[in-house]
Amino acid sequence: MVGELWVSLLGFGVDRCDNEQDSVALTLLLWSLAPRRCDKKALDTEDLTRRARLVLDNASKLDCPKVATHTAIAAGHSRMTFSLVAHIFCRE
Repeated sequence: MVGELWVSLLGFGVDRCDNEQDSVALTLLLWSLAPRRCDKKALDTEDLTRRARLVLDNASKLDCPKVATHTAIAAGHSRMTFSLVAHIFCRE
């Protein structure tokens, strides 16, 4: 149920996502799952590439494998972003 909510918020099912919205949603997702380990610093920057790097830094704190690059997230590649979300929810 929670996964479905985040997938709909990220707008999957379209060829290209809104790269700014994706990084915001990913930041909030990671923070909501692990607020003691992940932060919301990515929301403080306007630079989409830097924001994507901060998202991946948070994902690595949850031991998520590197399945997406910061450039792919910043460019709005939905498949890479979806892959990252899948790994976030499949982590043990």
